[in-house]
Amino acid sequence: VVPPDLACFRNLLTVFAVRAAFSSSDYCHVLQTMAARGTDKNASWKFSEIELAVNLVQSLSDDMMKLPDMEIFAPSETNKIVPASSLVYDDAPWLAKNTGKGNTFTFIHPKISNTVAEKVGGKSLRHMLLQSNTTAVDFGGGIAHEAFGQSE
Repeated sequence: VVPPDLACFRNLLTVFAVRAAFSSSDYCHVLQTMAARGTDKNASWKFSEIELAVNLVQSLSDDMMKLPDMEIFAPSETNKIVPASSLVYDDAPWLAKNTGKGNTFTFIHPKISNTVAEKVGGKSLRHMLLQSNTTAVDFGGGIAHEAFGQSE
């Protein structure tokens, strides 16, 4: 939003194509830029930068219908900015600490709610644990069934 102090320059700002507000795609690009910067081994994030990323993700979750083709990045619990689709949200806090040695999940930042995490592409811990314990069985007809710990 253009500050009121600059309202007198509205015509000049319009000539230079300054928009009145940012769009969801702008928020996505900011997160992508932050993620690219975070690939450097020496990159560290300030508290305010992680807070910015959390706020951007929360804003993006309200406009997901406008961003079907954009890859969304989000902060992890270790303060790294990674693709949201690679993150897991903890919808089973009583299980998170006991997921087993074979399961290594990257959890979404704790300030991002489960609802927001799901909207931006995060995966449920319960679903991931269930998926790791199921086997798809095809009985024909193009319908796949799941065998959950069943054997004969």
